[in-house]
Amino acid sequence: MEEMIKKYRDSLEEAVWDKFRRVFKTSVKPQNKKAFCNVPRHFFIPALFSYDETEKKQVKALLDPENPTEEQLRIIYQDRPLPIAFKGAGEVLSTCSQPSLILYMIEISNIKSGHNVLEIGTGSGYNASIISEIVGEDKITTIEIDPEITKIAMTNISKLNKNIKVITADGGKGFIEKAPFNSIISTCATPDIPWFDQIAEGGTIVIPLLTHGLEMLMFFERKGEMLSGKAVLPVRFLTFTGLSSIIADYKKNIQMLGALVKRAQPVEELNVKLSGLNKQERSSFLFYLSLIDPDSIYFMSDTPELKNGYGIWRKKSPYGLILITDTDIIHWGDDSLKKDIENYYNTWLSKNLQYRNFRIEAYSRRAGGKPADISNAIIVEKKFMNYYFFPKD
Repeated sequence: MEEMIKKYRDSLEEAVWDKFRRVFKTSVKPQNKKAFCNVPRHFFIPALFSYDETEKKQVKALLDPENPTEEQLRIIYQDRPLPIAFKGAGEVLSTCSQPSLILYMIEISNIKSGHNVLEIGTGSGYNASIISEIVGEDKITTIEIDPEITKIAMTNISKLNKNIKVITADGGKGFIEKAPFNSIISTCATPDIPWFDQIAEGGTIVIPLLTHGLEMLMFFERKGEMLSGKAVLPVRFLTFTGLSSIIADYKKNIQMLGALVKRAQPVEELNVKLSGLNKQERSSFLFYLSLIDPDSIYFMSDTPELKNGYGIWRKKSPYGLILITDTDIIHWGDDSLKKDIENYYNTWLSKNLQYRNFRIEAYSRRAGGKPADISNAIIVEKKFMNYYFFPKD
C-alpha cells in the first residue's frame, strides 16, 4: 500500500513542479516544497463524488485514508480541485483546492517560519496543513463559515496529529484576536479586502479578487496606509459568503440575464477582431473591461445550451447585452453596446494594457488617503477599499 501511495504522490509532485516551470515561470522555495511533500492529499478527501445521470444527483463514495483503492488515489493525486461537500441541487459547497495553485499562492505570499498567518476559507484543511509545515502549527489560524465544513476540516487535520486553530466564523471579519498577521491568504473569491487593519506593516495579502464578477488572483503588500499590489493570473474559486458576499458582482447565474442570452445573436465583425487574441491577451482585455465599465458582468450558465461569458449588461436605457464567450460574441438590444465594446477594445489594444502590467494602490475608505497623482489611474471604489489601477508607463 505504501508503495502504491508513493507512486501517486510522486506523480502529483512532478505535475506541480512542471506547472511551476511552464505556467508560473518560477521554482518552489525549498521550505515550501518540503511542506507540500509532507502533507498527503488523500487524508483530506473523505469521499469522492460522481454524478448519477439516472438519479440526477451526486453519489458519494467514502474513502478509507488508511486503505484507499488505486482508482481513488489516481483521482486524488491529480492537479485539480476536488469537491468535498455539496448543497441543495448539486451546488458545490466546498473543495480541496487545486494543489499547484494553492502552493503558488503560498509561494508568492512570502511566508516564513514563525510568521503569523490567517487563512480565509478552510475547506478540507489541506492548505492550512501545508502552511503549518512552514510557519508552525501555532502560527496558522484558519476560518470557515460553514460549521459542517469545519468539522470535516478538523477531522482531516487530526489524521496528521496537527493542532491547528480552526475557527467557525465569517472570514470577512478576519480574526482580530491574533492580528496583526504577516500574511492573509484567501481561498475563496471576494470583491474586496476587509482586513486592512489586521495586516502587519510589510505583510502580504494573496486573494482571488472579484471586480464585476471577473476573478483575478492578486498580491498586495502593506506599505504604511496603502496596499501596493499587482494582478497575478486569472483564477476561478468558490465565492465568498458572509460579510464580503456582494450580489452585485454577479458570480452566480441570474435568470433574467439567462433569458436575454437566449435571445442574443452573434456579432461576426467583433468576433473577427477578438478571435486572434491568445489566452493571456483575452484575459487582459476582459480584466480591463471589468475595471472600466460599471455594467460589466460575468455570466455563469446553469444549462448546457448557454455558454459562460463576460461582457456588458445595460439595465437602464439604452438597454442591451453583449457577451464575449469562448467561441463568439453575442448581442441583444441597443446597438450602442457593440460600439462600446469596440471602443474599449481599441483603447486596450493601443495602450497594450496587459493585466500583469498594472500597478495597484489600494486605500482604506475608512482611513481615507489616495495616491498623489491619480490622473492616469483607473479608479474602482468598493465597500472597504478604493483601488487605483495604474497602467504601465
